[in-house]
Amino acid sequence: MNQPATIDMAISERTTIQVSPYCLKDAKWGNVRTSRDPESFVNLKTSMRARGRLIQPVVARKVDYLNEGEYELLAGYGRRDGSIDLKWPLIDVSIVECDDAEALAIMLDENEQRENMNAADEAESAALAVQVNGGDYKLAAKQLGWSETMVRQRITLNNCSDKVKVAIRERLIDVGHASVLSQFPSDKQDAILTKVVQEKWTVAQLNEHCRKQSIPLNKALFDLADCEQCPHNSSVQSDLFASTGVQGGKCGNSKCFGGKQATELLKKKEALAEEYESVFLLHEKPANLRKTTSEEIMGADQFATCRTCANNSAIIDDRILTAGVVIENQCTNLSCFESALPKKADMIATDNVIKQAGTAKGKSKPDSAKSPAKTAPKKATLSKGILTAYAGHHRTAARQAISANIKSDRLIRAMAINAVADTYCVDSNQKEVKAFLTANGYDESVISALSSSPDRIGKLVALDLTTLNKLQVVIVLAATEFGRGRHDSTAEPATQSLYKMLKTYVVSEYTDIYKSNLIANWQPTKESLGLYTKAALSVLLDQPSQAGESFKANYIKQFDESTYSKLSKGKVSEYIDGVLSNESYDWSSYAPLSLLIEAGIPA
Repeated sequence: MNQPATIDMAISERTTIQVSPYCLKDAKWGNVRTSRDPESFVNLKTSMRARGRLIQPVVARKVDYLNEGEYELLAGYGRRDGSIDLKWPLIDVSIVECDDAEALAIMLDENEQRENMNAADEAESAALAVQVNGGDYKLAAKQLGWSETMVRQRITLNNCSDKVKVAIRERLIDVGHASVLSQFPSDKQDAILTKVVQEKWTVAQLNEHCRKQSIPLNKALFDLADCEQCPHNSSVQSDLFASTGVQGGKCGNSKCFGGKQATELLKKKEALAEEYESVFLLHEKPANLRKTTSEEIMGADQFATCRTCANNSAIIDDRILTAGVVIENQCTNLSCFESALPKKADMIATDNVIKQAGTAKGKSKPDSAKSPAKTAPKKATLSKGILTAYAGHHRTAARQAISANIKSDRLIRAMAINAVADTYCVDSNQKEVKAFLTANGYDESVISALSSSPDRIGKLVALDLTTLNKLQVVIVLAATEFGRGRHDSTAEPATQSLYKMLKTYVVSEYTDIYKSNLIANWQPTKESLGLYTKAALSVLLDQPSQAGESFKANYIKQFDESTYSKLSKGKVSEYIDGVLSNESYDWSSYAPLSLLIEAGIPA
């Protein structure tokens, strides 16, 4: 079971260096504390000026998407900003190596130890904690030190307008007011907020006001049949019902309306799961925790890869008057997004090519204007179901490659020796095992081949068959004599370790036959195609086979583009049925590009 990230995970090893405060960039999700007490900041700078240095270093980490010498600031935003105001050239920075969950733990701890955060900042902290803990509210609550109920309550406040958030931070309203206002669109929130502040409404008064607010029934996602004779329907209360119909009426029971709307939102969320690996309500993923991907932003190849990624998400607006609006192609892995963006140098090079080619219509590109080399797209994060299926394909392809090769006798023995050595952890008994093997006539080259390493199978295969036959017996004796199993809860199962080593060896030794086996073994079925979301499936079917033609191109050639478009926009089950019913496409030279990339072989 996953555990929430803790600071101890990230700070076991720290390096303190001196860095210009200008080189400390905001974390990609920003500082979880967006407001600062002006008086406290003045006092902080006064203390810093008096001491002439920081008593406690700020904390930062190196991330791929920043330039050399730049770091992502995790803790110490006030000290950094104070250093800039004081014009200090360098400050002490504690550099840590950590993932996003551990980085958040550091940032939250920093803010927890200082003045209490307001509810608006807590809302962003809650959303971020849920995200870095894989959507697990219980783990997020444990990390934050809150109840799960509080996490869920705070996270809904991310739907508040900017003005409402400012009012929270300035203590003009409390959490109860914000919770009620968060249900409405930003403009309506701002209008009601003015009355709340000016007339000093209590939460009860605000609730009563909103309860009486009429909601246009044409904003409903649900069936309005039950509303036709409802006394809360304004059309029923007037003589206009016949002319306006139920769609022209308004609902005066916001609680009833909201409950039905929420039920429909859940249905919409389930339906979108066919197209996206992850679907979230708007309050669960505020704008600072996601980025929009598109062909224009990412480039064609990278965007196609992003659409197959498990982090490619859809966001559904869950506010009462705008409910149901879908924001598509949202990346929820900010680190991956930043590193997948086209590099500035590539963009400049491409721009230069365009300039050299000229902009006159019909003018051909001169020979000197060569396009820059394409950077390979960053790999997509695949779902667990796809990874499990791919692992099966890899094992089958590896087994076939081994059985067809003359080295198989040595490899089989090497695998058996590896399994025993790995299970009984030769490295932990190095002196005893080394002495035992030396006494049985084995030299250093044989002993070193048994050391745990990614290429151990390759080293063992390099030994002659006679040596391997003897070693297979001797290592079992050594294991019996000195073996102490390592089957504790933290150890990786021996089979997983063997699989990784075997895959490394087979990919390097039998690349061509391994690749051929993967392609030959993959077949389109309801099960294999059903592993993918509709967006990912569309990308896969647009990928050319080894023979050079994609399924999509073949289908359009048979019919037309509008027919394919209609097929791809239907339900995913109908999409798959349409693909499988077309028998004209030759699948024998096709396998998903992600399968080949995950195998680590040239696509």
